[in-house]
Amino acid sequence: MQVKGVIKAVAREAKEFDGIKKRGVLISNDTGEKWYDVVYEDSEKDYDKLFDSIYVRGNEIEAEVEGAKNLTIVTVTGKQELSSKPKGDSLTFDELLAEARNKYPDLCMHTIESEIIQNVLVSDKMGNQKETTLAISKVRLITDRTTEAKVVEAIGDACSQNVNKEIAPSFIRMAQTRAYSRALRFLLCKGVTEAELK
Repeated sequence: MQVKGVIKAVAREAKEFDGIKKRGVLISNDTGEKWYDVVYEDSEKDYDKLFDSIYVRGNEIEAEVEGAKNLTIVTVTGKQELSSKPKGDSLTFDELLAEARNKYPDLCMHTIESEIIQNVLVSDKMGNQKETTLAISKVRLITDRTTEAKVVEAIGDACSQNVNKEIAPSFIRMAQTRAYSRALRFLLCKGVTEAELK
């Protein structure tokens, strides 16, 4: 079977389903939108090359589908400019902040604390454990300076293994962004995850 369409979203990080680590892409065409798996036996380096060149949001592709929804032979046939807005209800950090400022004009960040922990064992994309440095940030937000103010707290963590490779050198700042984003989501009752920059 063959599928043609535009890649609307990309799940670059491997997640385990039925004992198999999978990545995937959302392809849009005249028949609608559908997720397809990207499963190979190759190394992580090969996956990075594929997701840097072929499985890119906005690429128009033609692909062979093996089984129910496994993409195999893929050809890029064009490129579309897509809006930066992620699919669905996900909000960017800027959108979260703007909505919070609109709802709570006197919103202030009361505290932000960051801790760096070295020699932490974390699992990489293939489930292998590796020693790394972890950044943990805690944010406390207050809606205003009255006695009736709402107070929310949230924690975010980041290390070079759980962020995109472009962000890896700045993983400490990403931990703070994640904590701040989570606190804003709690404050606004948003059950969605803020999309990280690619």
